[in-house]
Amino acid sequence: MVAPPGGIGEEGAWAPEEQVQALRAELEQVSFELRWIHCEHRALEEHQAQARLMHQTVLGQRTQLAQQVASLQAEVERLQEACALQEQRCLQAEAEIRELSRALLSAAGVPQRAMAQAAALEAQIEQWKQAYTALDAECERLRAALAGGRGLAG
Repeated sequence: MVAPPGGIGEEGAWAPEEQVQALRAELEQVSFELRWIHCEHRALEEHQAQARLMHQTVLGQRTQLAQQVASLQAEVERLQEACALQEQRCLQAEAEIRELSRALLSAAGVPQRAMAQAAALEAQIEQWKQAYTALDAECERLRAALAGGRGLAG
């Protein structure tokens, strides 16, 4: 509040009623500003609470994604081991079948039954190859999922 020119008792000085009105106006202005600041403070507190909640949610999601990535990694490792074992079995079976086929073919007369056994063994090899191919495709799919999971969790 700015005082009028001149002091109390001088010409142009404010009358007590004018001073009271000026003080009331100033009080109303300060009261309005205080309410405004209080409202802004409450809004900021609410925003901060929401931000904290969102932060906790994001942390929970990150933890969940990390667990999913770990699970996928374990699954990929398990399938890789299964693929390696299946590949080893296929190679061993192929070698055994070739050896049996040679033995059967070299036997005198190559009986019908021996040829049927060789065909059955070859069919079994083909089934093992298909199973290995399916396991290999599953490993690749999980590797891709794991690679995508690392991008999300990082």
